[in-house]
Amino acid sequence: MDHFYCLRRNRKKRRTWHEDTVASRLLGLFGLIATDVDDVDGVWVVHVVTAPGRPVCPGCRMHSASPKCWVVISPRDLPAGGVPVRLVWHKRRWYCRSAGCRRVSFTEAVPQVPPRIRITSRLRTAAGLAVRDGGGR
Repeated sequence: MDHFYCLRRNRKKRRTWHEDTVASRLLGLFGLIATDVDDVDGVWVVHVVTAPGRPVCPGCRMHSASPKCWVVISPRDLPAGGVPVRLVWHKRRWYCRSAGCRRVSFTEAVPQVPPRIRITSRLRTAAGLAVRDGGGR
């Protein structure tokens, strides 16, 4: 599977890496890499992992280099190309080793699937629009 990495300059930050992968282009999930796609009874089961990088503790904003374990979650998402999608995100839990930080550990996150949220931002936006528009009535 091809993964494309491109370096983008940002005025606020010196340099940031943007992950341009199949998962980001097809599903709008930037920062995730699709590792496998299975067709299970007409549903695409898309296995993703977090793009390489140094995880940052949300409590103290310090980088961690201490992996704890792997966690698997399945956030709900919209269909892609008219085909139902089931995401399976294999993400890591990390220790925060910063003295004084109240957080002992944290999991990887991307803006489209924040921590403790079980649906993607695409699905959340579409559901909000459907409610606003009267549910398709």
